[in-house]
Amino acid sequence: MTFFLQLYKNRQLETSRLILRPVALADAQDMYEYASDEETTRFVFDRHQSLAETESLIAQIFLAKPLGSYAIVLKENNKMIGTIDFHHLDEKTASAEIGYTLNKKYWRRGYMTEACRALLKVGFEELGLNRICARHDLDNPASGMVMQKKWSEEKCCGSLCTARS
Repeated sequence: MTFFLQLYKNRQLETSRLILRPVALADAQDMYEYASDEETTRFVFDRHQSLAETESLIAQIFLAKPLGSYAIVLKENNKMIGTIDFHHLDEKTASAEIGYTLNKKYWRRGYMTEACRALLKVGFEELGLNRICARHDLDNPASGMVMQKKWSEEKCCGSLCTARS
């Protein structure tokens, strides 16, 4: 089965505290809340200047290619607090990279580790990947700590990778 069919079948995931689902235009206000914050975006993308910019980028990035991209939503109140995505999916090498952003109001609560675990499970068990990597800026060790909580470490230039045992 192709990656894209499996991603379609796994377009919504659930953990104990989170729902991972496709990003929707209705998420614009929640996304703008963190995408306009310099501390949250410093290592991942340029800070959004307006809600209209956020809406446009949701359409360009998440609505144009929804498979493998997820809004991170709290079950308790349906608040969208970040995104997590598969990048560089390669069927030939059975590998991918994971990228993520989380609203700083929700840092240090284990949400991103929980979301990463869900994507690793889909990647290895559903997509049949052999290798999943994530990169973090060396000046952003907190992001690296998220990776270390779940993944066995193979450091190279600020990236962590895990491979099927």
